Amino acid sequence: MATLHIRNLKDSAKEGIRVRAAVHGRSMEAEARAILEQAAARPEPREHLYLRVRKLVEKYGPMDVEIPPREGLTGAQFVQLMRAAVDNYGPLDIEIPPRGQSHREIPDFS
Repeated sequence: MATLHIRNLKDSAKEGIRVRAAVHGRSMEAEARAILEQAAARPEPREHLYLRVRKLVEKYGPMDVEIPPREGLTGAQFVQLMRAAVDNYGPLDIEIPPRGQSHREIPDFS
């Protein structure tokens, strides 16, 4: 097991960890450990995009768009890949209602 010392932590962050620890019934050290382990287990945003693209390809089959390598996928490329997946099904005929005032009454907070 490794040891980690964190310097210059804001007082507000320390207080937040203290409160979370109390809510979860554990020490501040155990709470900080849980927070760090949970954050480290989450994929990075770019990695998350890549995994979503892979799922699209598995679900909708091959597309006419080249999937960039994992470390090179940008948000724009992700959107392009999503559009390519949807294009296989043709245009979507969705009727979007016009914007306007809703039929609800505006609440009076006075």
